[in-house]
Amino acid sequence: IQWQTKESVGDQSAYVTAITSHLKGSVPFIKDSLSSSRKYFTQFCVRFANSFIPKFIQSLYKCKPLSAVGAEQLLLDTHMLKTALLDLPSIGSQVARKAPASYTKVVVKGMT
Repeated sequence: IQWQTKESVGDQSAYVTAITSHLKGSVPFIKDSLSSSRKYFTQFCVRFANSFIPKFIQSLYKCKPLSAVGAEQLLLDTHMLKTALLDLPSIGSQVARKAPASYTKVVVKGMT
């Protein structure tokens, strides 16, 4: 994506939609596989966030040069990814459960 030539801020970018859709497709399978103990799934989520977030932030620094509009779009995309990551533990659940505090802390610290 050419962030310097971005002319308007729209909905989330296609790459955010792709990441979110992959998470929604993969996480329920992983959650079912680790269903014997919630702590293992929580640990998976924490480790995933600790791995994914630094790589995402590193990719953001490579997005130079960018215009003010491009920066606004990246800000929107980052917020949408943060929201998707915070919802990660409850993807595929019938009951909307609050994410564990340890996981929420990792995501908020990494994405802020």
